[in-house]
Amino acid sequence: MLKQTIIASLLTCTLASVAWSQETQNTDAAQSVTAQDMASSDVAEEKSGVNINTASVDELASLNNIGLKKAQKIVEYRQLNGSFSTVDDLQLVKGIGKSIIEKNRNRLIVAN
Repeated sequence: MLKQTIIASLLTCTLASVAWSQETQNTDAAQSVTAQDMASSDVAEEKSGVNINTASVDELASLNNIGLKKAQKIVEYRQLNGSFSTVDDLQLVKGIGKSIIEKNRNRLIVAN
């Protein structure tokens, strides 16, 4: 009887260890896929850029030297005055100067 109890305990421990190992591998695989998806998303954004006529506050805030306040000003300006015709029209927004536009020019696009 004692022998069967010991064998059952060892079997239980072995099965638990195998299950934990498989769960850890699944978690690692899921994290790897998530990292790949994020990298793909970043590449897509670089190719397409941030459309200043449709971008959300959060998207605009992701640009260099544009925080949430400046991003909100861009969206408010766009709502009051309509779409931007060129990237340089961002200078019409208070707080956005040539230097900010130049730092982000390669990521900015204008489309409707």
